[in-house]
Amino acid sequence: MYQSMYATVLAITFLPVLSTLLNLWLLFRLQQERRQINATLFEVSQIIKNMRARHNTMFKDLAFAIQALEAEVYDAGDMVKKDMVKVVSLLESMRSVRSEDGSDTE
Repeated sequence: MYQSMYATVLAITFLPVLSTLLNLWLLFRLQQERRQINATLFEVSQIIKNMRARHNTMFKDLAFAIQALEAEVYDAGDMVKKDMVKVVSLLESMRSVRSEDGSDTE
């Protein structure tokens, strides 16, 4: 009986902190990936500006590379968003289990 009470107290105490830290980590990871990809996109766009007049075929190849990098940015965002949705659903399920036990203090 005491073990379940201690588990409930620990869940109530540390679950909000843990979820906040996890959300911050996911947002930081997304921001870091986007910064890296944006830096690469900027470098590629500078190369394109310099070579546009001289190398038409190279311009086309670099344009495809930019499109691929932009797709990678959106994929990274979707991946982090899916991770965040999983975390939120897990937290909601833990909250519903806690409230079904009757230990919800809200």
